[in-house]
Amino acid sequence: MLKTLHIVGFKSISEVSLELGRINVFIGANGSGKSNLLEAIGVLGAAASGAVEPESLRYRGVRPGLPAIYKSSFTAQRLRRIITLETESELGRFRIGLDNPIQSRDAKWRVTWETLEVAVRGRFKSVVSRSPRGIRLFLPDQSRIGIRDTNITDQMTLSRSQLLRWTDVPESNALIEDLTNFAIFSPTTPVLRGLTTEDIAREPVGLSGSALPQAFRFLIRNRVNSDALDDFIGLIDWARYVGVSSTVSLPISPAVSTANLSFRFTDRYMRHRRNVLSGYDASEGALYIIFLAVLALHPSSPRVFAIDNFDQALHPRLVRELTERFCDVVLEKDDAQIFISTHNPLALDGLDLTNDEIRLFGVDRDHAGATMIRRIDVPRIRQTRAGNRQSLSQLWVMGRLGAVPTLF
Repeated sequence: MLKTLHIVGFKSISEVSLELGRINVFIGANGSGKSNLLEAIGVLGAAASGAVEPESLRYRGVRPGLPAIYKSSFTAQRLRRIITLETESELGRFRIGLDNPIQSRDAKWRVTWETLEVAVRGRFKSVVSRSPRGIRLFLPDQSRIGIRDTNITDQMTLSRSQLLRWTDVPESNALIEDLTNFAIFSPTTPVLRGLTTEDIAREPVGLSGSALPQAFRFLIRNRVNSDALDDFIGLIDWARYVGVSSTVSLPISPAVSTANLSFRFTDRYMRHRRNVLSGYDASEGALYIIFLAVLALHPSSPRVFAIDNFDQALHPRLVRELTERFCDVVLEKDDAQIFISTHNPLALDGLDLTNDEIRLFGVDRDHAGATMIRRIDVPRIRQTRAGNRQSLSQLWVMGRLGAVPTLF
C-alpha cells in the first residue's frame, strides 16, 4: 500500500504531497486535476515496470500525449525540465526524475535519476540508485558496488526484473510490484455492452470493461465471496436473475454486432418467456454496478488501482449505497488500496469518514492555475453549526467543502 505521494511538474500539478489511506476519494470541479493525479501514479507505475513510453502508459490507463502535454508550464512559473515522482510504503520508497524533452517526439522518456530504498528499523536504506554517473547497488552493510550494465540506457528504468538480478529484497520488490500492476479503470457503456472490443486488456475486466462477462462468470463458478456479490446484484432491483450466456442464445437483433458472451438478465416485472434481456438491452447502470462489484471482489484485481468517474450512469441514491458496499468489501482485504474520482455528491454520504483508512480529498486550482489537493477535515467542518446539521453531500453542493467550480 502506498502511504505517501509526491508529484512535481506533472501536467496541472506544480507540486503536491499527499498522505494516503486505503480508500482515497477525490472530488473537484471538471478540469481541476483529479485525473492528472491518477495518471501521475500511472506514470510512476510505468517507470517501475522498466520504461515510460506510450504502450506502458496506455496499459495503465494513462492518456498518451505529446511531450509538451505532460510537463507543467504555468505562465507565472519557470518551466521545470524534470518531472519528479515519489512514493513510499511501510516497506520501501521509490523516487524518480523523468525528462521528456518538449521539442522532441521520442517515444520513451529519459530517466535522469532514480532511487529505490527499503525501510530498516524506521529508516530508509538504499537498495539501488541511479544518476547520470551510473548505477550503484547498495549491500546490506550499505557498502556500494558500481554497476555498469550495457543493457541499461537513459530511457530504461530499474525494472523489477533488473532488481531481481542484482539483489533479493522482498520489501522493495513488493512496492515495485504494486506500482507495476497499478491501473486506472474507466468503464464505458459501448464496451460494457459488448458493442466494441477496443479496450486495454487488464485483469480482471479490461480497463473499460471488455472482459466483464468472463470475470463475472468466474466469480459465480468459483463462489468467490458469494454473499458480497449477491449484495451488489441486489442493487439491481428490477432483475430477478443475473448470469452470463452465449450471445447466440440471447434475444439480440442480428443487426447488432456484439461479443461472444453477454449478460443475461431476467426482469422480474415482465412476462415469462419475454423477460430475458441481454447486456445490450439492459440498463447501463446494471453493467456499471457489476463492473464495480467484480473489481472489488475478483482475486485478479490489482492490489492498488484507481477508478476514474466512479459514479457513471448511476442514480445518486444508488451511488450512495454502492459506495458504502464497495468500501466495506475493499476494507476486508488486507492489501487493497483504491483511488476514486467522483462528481456525485451522494457518493460522499456512502463514506465512513470516521474510519481513518477512508480519506476524502478536495481538488482545486489556485490563482495561477496549479492543481491543489488537500485532505478535507470533516471533523472540523462538523464542529460548525451548519456542518452539524447538513450531510456531506449537502455541504459539498453548498460549497462548504470547496472543490467546486468558482465561476458561478
